[in-house]
Amino acid sequence: MEWVNKIIQGDCLEVIGEMEDKSVDLCLTDFPYGIEIDYGVYKDTQENLKELIKKLMPELFRVCKKTYLTCGVLNQWLYPQPNWVMGWIVESGGNTGKYGFSCWQPILCYGKDARLGGKQGRARDIIKTTRRTKVEGHPCPKPLDFWKKLLWRVSVSDKDIILDPLMGSGTTCVVAKELGKQFIGIEINEKYCKIAEERIKNTTPPLPFGEKDTGFLLK
Repeated sequence: MEWVNKIIQGDCLEVIGEMEDKSVDLCLTDFPYGIEIDYGVYKDTQENLKELIKKLMPELFRVCKKTYLTCGVLNQWLYPQPNWVMGWIVESGGNTGKYGFSCWQPILCYGKDARLGGKQGRARDIIKTTRRTKVEGHPCPKPLDFWKKLLWRVSVSDKDIILDPLMGSGTTCVVAKELGKQFIGIEINEKYCKIAEERIKNTTPPLPFGEKDTGFLLK
């Protein structure tokens, strides 16, 4: 595929519209939250989020064999019903997160769990993290340690192609490269594309992490 291991600047709906059915093994992405964050090109309103979900989700189901996404606690009912749900817990030492938000988030999962029924064995559906990630120039990057654990949890093959249609600062592509997997990143904001490109360039593949490191994943 011509887009593998590349960043594409453009409208994700237009780019994905050119992709063949089931040509991507796995989508891992973080949707906007409809909380008025300024992303430059995209206005993060509830109305725009609902429209994005309506248009993008059918295309992800068409192109990707499996889809996993984070959505925030209150927005989860805006999405199509998932096949199963995982949980992300942020251990901040208190009952709520740093900013007073819930200290957990749902991970919506579309498709069968790749770690069930095979030689991979079972894995927990709760992922715990404590660390945050700061990326200069982006308001809310996903924590690297969480996103890396999540990708390991949902992708069992080194041959998997991982798509992030809402790439932002490039965290999905970074952890895919760290785990020795292929990636496709799509982002409409040119500034974020440049940030992601620099992060990916400074990532060394693959770092020692995998099935033998379940203590790191599940603790």
